[in-house]
Formats: sequence, structure tokens, C-alpha cells
Amino acid sequence: MANVLDLGLLKDFSFLFGYLLIFVVVYGLLQITDLFKNRGINALVAIAVTVLIATTTGSMNVITNLTPWFVIAGFFIVFLLVLTNSLATLSRNFPCLQL
Repeated sequence: MANVLDLGLLKDFSFLFGYLLIFVVVYGLLQITDLFKNRGINALVAIAVTVLIATTTGSMNVITNLTPWFVIAGFFIVFLLVLTNSLATLSRNFPCLQL
């Protein structure tokens, strides 16, 4: 019986998540660096790099295995940033709590 927490179906789409991750990272880097100064060319280059990386099975296996760890690390970093921001605000509002 399938339920909301059954994530077995996501294993069938893991390769798609790898493609999407590579595309988003390459496209984001091209947008930040403003290398080609055209969003269409950035997207085309990102698709080409995604296809080149995705055709090698070893790189896709590495990306598929490391993606969950990067997601967990990203959540941990965001949690730490929110925690430090809230502590800074708390110590600013209550001077007796300053370290």
C-alpha cells in the first residue's frame, strides 16, 4: 500500500534530479559570472555541460550519491545562520544577555 512517506518512487527519478542539479549549478554560475551576457546562451551552455557530464556513468553515480549530503549540509548551514541571526537580535534587544 502506498502512502505519503513512501519514497521508493523517487529512486526511479534520481537520474533526473542529477541532471537538474548539474543544470541549475552551471546555469547559476554562468549567470553570476556574466560570462556570455545573454541568458539564452547561458542556458544552452548549461544544457551542453549537463549532457557532457551526464553521459559519463561515474560522474552521475558520484553526484547521485553526494546530493543528499549536500542537501543536509545546506539545511544545517541555513539553520546556523538563522540561529546566529536570532541570537544577535536577542542580545541587541536585551543588553543583559550580551556575552
